[in-house]
Amino acid sequence: MAKQIITLYHAAQKPITKDQHALVSKLNQIWDEAKVNSPLNQKSAVCVSTIDSAGFPQSRFVDLKEIGPSGFTFCTSYNSEKGNHLSNNPKISLLAGWDHIGYQIRVIGSAVRISSELADNFLAYSLQRSASCNHLF
Repeated sequence: MAKQIITLYHAAQKPITKDQHALVSKLNQIWDEAKVNSPLNQKSAVCVSTIDSAGFPQSRFVDLKEIGPSGFTFCTSYNSEKGNHLSNNPKISLLAGWDHIGYQIRVIGSAVRISSELADNFLAYSLQRSASCNHLF
């Protein structure tokens, strides 16, 4: 299968279009296939990059929790280095490298906190109860 690169640029505050609903559906199909066929232990790992106080990108892997009409959801601690970067500069990049199924998904946008209720739902499955959730648009 030829490698496919999907790049998303989604600005916050804009309503999602019919075409974007179709894209979200397609991305969830790709993600489901990636999880089923992944050779990795962490099936939902994606790389997020934030900007540090010196203006340099800092990257690390996180667990992708959800792909929905308003973006990609992952969890992190508000007090972590990543959480501090996002508090100071919400610009973020997310990369899902699913080479084993022929896809690379790159997303750029701004991270915003999700509701406490949704964060609690995600955290119920997490070993680190002190983590918080962010949402990438």
